[in-house]
Amino acid sequence: MRFIRTKDVLRMLGVSRTTLWRMVRSGAFPRRVTISARARGHVLEEVEAWMAERADRSPARLDVLTTQVTHADDSAGLSTSVISATRSSGVDDAGPRHGSRRRRGQGRSS
Repeated sequence: MRFIRTKDVLRMLGVSRTTLWRMVRSGAFPRRVTISARARGHVLEEVEAWMAERADRSPARLDVLTTQVTHADDSAGLSTSVISATRSSGVDDAGPRHGSRRRRGQGRSS
């Protein structure tokens, strides 16, 4: 048995961290396991088995899994249309995140 870290799983699958998190949360992908007090990872054999199973499925079956992941997001209060609208809004994704830029006039007051 071999453990692999999340970044390796992302490279293997070719998906984003958010997509992987959504698949795990919906039960469509194996969960991480605790390796030590500060390290978690996936079991390589489980990831490879999931990939093999996924490769053997028909396209119609894949649509059902995609729909399940989308419905899991909807139940968490996230709407696919909102996510799509955010992505297509033309906002530059290269800038800082999480409010690290202050708007004019909103500096700290002394």
